[in-house]
Amino acid sequence: AEGTNALITLKDTDVLSVNGPAVIVRSGAFDMNGGTLTAKGDAIRLMSLYNGTSPVVYLRNAKLVAGGEFSYGLNINSQNARVVMENVQIRAPDPYTSGAWLPSAGTSLTASRFDIRTLYVGIDNRAGKVLLDEGILATEGNSGHALYVAAEAKNQAATTAKNVKIETSGSGAVGALARFAGSTIGLEDVVINTYGDNSHALYATGSGATLTALNSAITTSGASAAGLFISNSPTVSLNNVQLTSTGAKSQGIWSYATSADFSNEVSVTNGSRIDTQDGVGLFANGGNHRFILDSTNVTART
Repeated sequence: AEGTNALITLKDTDVLSVNGPAVIVRSGAFDMNGGTLTAKGDAIRLMSLYNGTSPVVYLRNAKLVAGGEFSYGLNINSQNARVVMENVQIRAPDPYTSGAWLPSAGTSLTASRFDIRTLYVGIDNRAGKVLLDEGILATEGNSGHALYVAAEAKNQAATTAKNVKIETSGSGAVGALARFAGSTIGLEDVVINTYGDNSHALYATGSGATLTALNSAITTSGASAAGLFISNSPTVSLNNVQLTSTGAKSQGIWSYATSADFSNEVSVTNGSRIDTQDGVGLFANGGNHRFILDSTNVTART
């Protein structure tokens, strides 16, 4: 679909591409209700013509499958490009494939009742706005972060998730990770389970990065996997959050600074609970640290 007035509409249609994207939207629009898109490449790629309008995609009751390395279920690679989806499955089973990628300023993804399962990163947000409501986000591979927000080139990148279940299985795979200034993650009524070694559930790093969690249950099972890892002056708050680390040498909250110039602060309030089976409840090393605890229980079994 190329051009300002270009439109493709599919209903209960199955598309198979054996060597390339299933759908390309270049300054046009794409509307899909029912059916599947299966590609050896991106399932849907959004682009823009020079001085053209921003592409838009509407998906309902559909399934997308991206195949091949460095491919995406949704490649939202155009300024102000927009995707709105409801009751959609995304599968990205190959190495370095991701569910969705937002590298351009002003991009947006709004998803409700979704099911995204990938080998690598679930949703990779570098410059956009992601709104998630009621869904499942699961990754299987090593370093397969489920929610990854890393604002680049002075952009703002924000991801909010409500009523979402997040699960990672590989080593070094973080449930929700915010890094660099301008990166924001907001979680509400979320369940996060990580199973691999060194797989922290929550991770925030860098001055200007923000991570908040409300009414959520967070559990890590692997060795050296903290419930929350923070470093180098992000803004972090947990409000009525159950944080459980069950693996060997796994801290509840690990606050780390690479130099004395950094000061970390984390607020844990309103009935929150921190439990460890073989790790420190609150562990601080390097730089300066402040833990604010209000109406919170900390039980550390080491």
